[in-house]
Amino acid sequence: MRAVFWCLDSGHTLVPVSPSRILKARIAVSLLFMTNGAIFANLLPRLPEIKDMFELSNAMYGLVLIALPIGGVLAGPLPAPIIRRFGTAPAAAVGSILLAGSVFFAASIPHVAVFFIGLLLAGALDAVVDTAQNAQGLRVQRLAGVSIINSMHALWSVGAVLGGLMGTAAIALHIPLPMHLAISGVLFAAVALAAMRFSLPDSHEVPAEVMTDTAGVPIIRRVRVRRCWPWCRSRSSRCPGCWLRTSATTGALCICETPWAHR
Repeated sequence: MRAVFWCLDSGHTLVPVSPSRILKARIAVSLLFMTNGAIFANLLPRLPEIKDMFELSNAMYGLVLIALPIGGVLAGPLPAPIIRRFGTAPAAAVGSILLAGSVFFAASIPHVAVFFIGLLLAGALDAVVDTAQNAQGLRVQRLAGVSIINSMHALWSVGAVLGGLMGTAAIALHIPLPMHLAISGVLFAAVALAAMRFSLPDSHEVPAEVMTDTAGVPIIRRVRVRRCWPWCRSRSSRCPGCWLRTSATTGALCICETPWAHR
């Protein structure tokens, strides 16, 4: 008997999702997390250079840098409607591309007001991207049946280290700041686009009643398909795990709970 993962699409149709498809989606969303960490980290080693370029005092330098969290706070209401309109994967991927563009915009034009506006936009976009990629990661986690969200956040840290190393290498190689951020922006924009292609569509959503037990506590189930006799049209002692049935030529087709993760 072969293990199959199932979910319901937006039309309440039973859709099989293969383990290989889940693995690809996991890799894709992990790349989105890594990209998010790397984009802004490319700028961090070059902040002292930017401070000198604008001839900022320490106090003014600190005020300019808080544009990033201010943008994130102002964009707080935006992720939910954007995700509902475009979906989690497109919001995360396209948001990552725009984030790379805003970082390039902030540092490529030698004017402190442009730098402030660019960081403000970067903070707002990061709020959207962060929410969207976490929502996509939780979709993958529900289908995988194991906790993977921590590993995704670990890859964000890997991306931050990678971005910092790229920025340090650019300084050592005397690469101009605009060229450096253009190269890193194009690179990670391509990674984000590739990740979007293999992400899970938002229609692959398990309904809430399937994902909670009788006490309303969230649970994660993996299921397999087996043939049951025609009398299996409601819960019985012989088929206690059935939660969904459709007619079949030789009997009812039951989706029966099976704790594969513990076997």
